[in-house]
Amino acid sequence: MVWRPRQSVLSSPSSFFYVSEKYESLNYIKILNKLEVEHEKTLTFHSLMMEDCVRICYFILAGILTGLVGVFVEGGILVVGRAKYSFLSQYISEHFRGDLPEFTVMAVVWSLFTIVPIMIGSALVVFIAPYAAGGGVAQCVAYMNGVRVPKVLSIKGLWVKSLSTICCVTSGLAGGKEGPMMHLGAIAGGSLPSALPWPSFKSDHERRDLAAAGFGAGIAVAFGAPIGGLLLSVEEGVSFWDLSLMWRSYLCILFAYFMGNLMLSLIEGQPGDFNNPDLLTFGKISSDVTEYELFEIFLFAMVGAIGGMSGALLIRLHVYITMFRKRFVNTKTRKLTESFLVGCLIAAFNLTAVMHIKSCFTWSNEPLDDHSRLEPSQLHCPDGQHSDASVLFLQTQQGIIHSMFSTVPVQISSLSVLAILYFIYINLTMGLTISAGLFVPQVVFGSVWGRIFGITLHHIFPNAQWAHPAKYAYLGAAAQLSGTVGKTFSILVIMVEASGSISFSFPLMVIVSVTKYVENFFVMPIYETQMLMMGLPFLPSKPPPLSENIPTSRVMSNPPLVTFPLRPTVITVVTILQRCKHQGFPVIEKDKDDKDMLLGLILRQQLLVLLKHQAYKYPSPQTFKQMSECLALYLKESRKHLKIEKIEVDPLYYDVEVDLTPYYDPYPYVVQETMPLTKSYDLFRSLGLRHMIVVDEENVVVAMVTRKDLAKYHTWVSMCRMGVKEMRIR
Repeated sequence: MVWRPRQSVLSSPSSFFYVSEKYESLNYIKILNKLEVEHEKTLTFHSLMMEDCVRICYFILAGILTGLVGVFVEGGILVVGRAKYSFLSQYISEHFRGDLPEFTVMAVVWSLFTIVPIMIGSALVVFIAPYAAGGGVAQCVAYMNGVRVPKVLSIKGLWVKSLSTICCVTSGLAGGKEGPMMHLGAIAGGSLPSALPWPSFKSDHERRDLAAAGFGAGIAVAFGAPIGGLLLSVEEGVSFWDLSLMWRSYLCILFAYFMGNLMLSLIEGQPGDFNNPDLLTFGKISSDVTEYELFEIFLFAMVGAIGGMSGALLIRLHVYITMFRKRFVNTKTRKLTESFLVGCLIAAFNLTAVMHIKSCFTWSNEPLDDHSRLEPSQLHCPDGQHSDASVLFLQTQQGIIHSMFSTVPVQISSLSVLAILYFIYINLTMGLTISAGLFVPQVVFGSVWGRIFGITLHHIFPNAQWAHPAKYAYLGAAAQLSGTVGKTFSILVIMVEASGSISFSFPLMVIVSVTKYVENFFVMPIYETQMLMMGLPFLPSKPPPLSENIPTSRVMSNPPLVTFPLRPTVITVVTILQRCKHQGFPVIEKDKDDKDMLLGLILRQQLLVLLKHQAYKYPSPQTFKQMSECLALYLKESRKHLKIEKIEVDPLYYDVEVDLTPYYDPYPYVVQETMPLTKSYDLFRSLGLRHMIVVDEENVVVAMVTRKDLAKYHTWVSMCRMGVKEMRIR
C-alpha cells in the first residue's frame, strides 16, 4: 500500500507542478566495490596531501575563469549599452521635433535598437543551446541538490549564454546579468575536471563542489559582493555544505572578485583603483541618504510588506504565463515570433512613454561623477532643462538604479509610468527564450516604486529631512529583490556590498525579515517555483509534515523492484536493461532457506560498461593490475552516459555468466521497512544518496527508494493554508 498524504480541505495552488521522469540523481556516494577498495590500499598520506593541494588550485582556477567570463559579459554590456544609449540620446534629441517622415525614421531606428539584439540573443538560444534560456539559477540549484540536469555544465552553453545575456541586457528587456553569471560561474567551475587530466576530480561530488564555488563567484563578480556571493551559495544553492567547502569556495570567490575588479578598473580607465565608485553596482550611497529616525522602522516594515506582496504577485503571474507558454509557445518558430513581438511591444511602449512624458527638471545640484549614468537629454524641454524620460528610458538598467539612488528630481508621474511598464516587462521577460536574470530587474522595479513611496512621504511631510526619496528607493529595491528571490541574509549583504552603505544594515534587516514572511504567506520563492514547473525532483531541507507514522516502504514508486543474482547470464542482463529504466539494482543470493538475501548494489552504468567492453569473455580481475585497469576503464566510460540500445552483444555468449563480485557495492545504505519516513528522508537528503534499499526484518529486499519517490510529495503553504500534494511523475 502506497502512502497518500493528507490534503487540506482547501485546494492547493500548485496544480501546475510535477516530477519529470527524465531526471536522475548524481552519484555523490563513492562506490566501495572490490576494485575501489584495492585501489585505496595504494594511497598514502603524501598522495592525499598532493590531491588536496591540486583541489585548492582547481578552486582558484575556477575563480579566475569566472572573473574573466564575468568581465567579458560586464564589459560587453558596458560598451554596447553606453554606445547604444549615447547614440539614441543624441539622435532622438536632434530629430524629436521633426515632421512625420523624420519621426517615422526615428521610430524605426529606436525599434531596431530594441528588436535586433533581442532576436540575436533569442536565435542563439533557440538554434544552438536551448538549455541556455533564462537565468539558469533554478537548474544550478537543482544540480547542487543532487539532480543530474542535462547540459547544465555545457561549454557550448557558456558562450551562448554570455552572448545572449549581453544582447538581452542591452536590448531594453527587463533581464539582468546576475542569474546568467551564477550559471556561467557554475559552468566555469564544474567543467574544469573535464578539461584537466587529474582523474580524482571527475566524480560528481568534486564537480558539484566546484560548481557551487563558481555559483557564488558569479554573483560576486556580477554585483561586486564577495561575501554576499558566498552566503547566497549557502542559502540558495548548496544542499550539502561543510567548512572545508566554505573555505575553498571563499578562495574561489576571492580570486573571482579580484580578477573581475582588476579588469573592470582597466575598462573604466582607472587600473587598479578598487575604490572607484564606478565599480559599485548600485553606486555609492550618500551618507545623508542613509540617516533615519527610530519611528521610521514602521515605514520600513511597510516597505517590506509591499515588496513581499509585489514579489508574490510577480511569482503567481509567472506561473500562469509559463504554463501558457508551455501550451502554445512550444516550437522554434513560435519562440522566435514571441521574442519578436515582445521586442516590438517594448519598443512601442518606450517610445510612446518618451513622447508623452512632459516633465522636466534642472540639472544643477549634483555632478555627474560616475560613468553608468548618461547626461540627461533635453528632448521637448526648454533650454537649460532636461527630460524625465531621458533619465528613465534612455539609460541602462544600472544607470536607472544610480539615478533612483541619487537626488535627480524625477517627477512622481514619470516614475509611475516606468513602474507600470517595467512590471509588464518583467512578466514578459521571465520565461522568454533568451538568457536573462531577474535580480537587476527586481532592483530597478523596487527602486522605482520605493522612490514613489519616498516622494509621497515628502509631499505629506514637506519639511521632514528624513523623508528622502533616494533612501526609500534603496529600501524598495531590497524589498522587491528579497520578495521575489525569497532570501534574507544573502540579499542583505549583497545590497550592502553593492552600494557601500554598511551603516544602513539595520533598516535592511527589518525590510528583508518582513518581506520574507509576507512572501511566504502567499507563494513559494521564485526559484523553487521554477524547479517544480520544470519537473526537477528537488528535495527541500525538511521531510513532508505529519509523516512520522508512515513507514518508508509505503512511498516507493509503482514500477516493480528488479534485482540481479550474483552471477547473471549475459542475456539476463541485456533483457533487464532493455525492459526497465532503473539506474540501480540490488544484488541478491539465495540462502540455505531459499530466501533472497541482500549482497549489495550495482548501478546500471556499471553493467553497461561491462557489456560494452565484453567483460563476460574474460575471467574476473584478480590481480591488482587487472583491478586498476578495470577501475580506470570504468571511470573513463562512466561519463559517457551509455545506452543499452547502442551496445552490441554477440549471441554466442548469451548463456555465459557475468561475475558481479568485483563490481557491486557491498555496502549500500539500507533501512528497515518500518523506519519512519522522516528519518529515511533526512538520511537520503543529508548524505546525497541516489538509491536507498528497504529490507524487512529478515534482510529480504522489499523496495528501493529513489529521489523521485520522495520529491513527489510537495509541501505547500499559502495564506494560512497548508497541505501535502502528491505530484504526478511524467
